[in-house]
Amino acid sequence: MRPLAISLALLLFCGEQAAAQVLPPPPLPPPPISTTQQALRDAYAAIVRANAANAANSNAAAVTQANFLYALALSRYRSGDRVSATYDAARAAGLANGSLPPTYVPLLSPAAPLGYLLPARSIPLPATLPTELLRARNEIERVEQATGNPLAEATARYRGALDRYFSGDIAGAKSEADAAYAAARSAAKQHS
Repeated sequence: MRPLAISLALLLFCGEQAAAQVLPPPPLPPPPISTTQQALRDAYAAIVRANAANAANSNAAAVTQANFLYALALSRYRSGDRVSATYDAARAAGLANGSLPPTYVPLLSPAAPLGYLLPARSIPLPATLPTELLRARNEIERVEQATGNPLAEATARYRGALDRYFSGDIAGAKSEADAAYAAARSAAKQHS
């Protein structure tokens, strides 16, 4: 009976220890192969750029360290350790890019003039032109097409009417437009 009690006590004692043990979490899966390959390509391109700029007084020690890290990343990738290969490739790319001088992009054109940035004049309401201005413009265009002669006086009066309208002088614009209409009609009668 005694050996049975000892074996039961030993079993209970070992069983409690086994229940108290905590297992570590499973390791993280390695990154996808395409991620590691992209990191290796990026590191290679950065090292090639740094080697090309090495003659132009770049940081030679950083380029050498980047070359070493790239070779280490490549050997780890070939041995199947994708996590360390990705990490080393990223460090190699960072060192190689850090050794390059900063890149400055020149301006393609000078800055915009200040007048360009100012808001445009507001057009008085209503935004459509009054009937007198429209009638004058239509008559000037009709006579110019019929005669083939640019009507300088009528056009000048019409532009004056537009200037008055956009400055807010509606009554003056209408009277000036009537004068432009009359000038266009007289030019049409003289040509006929």
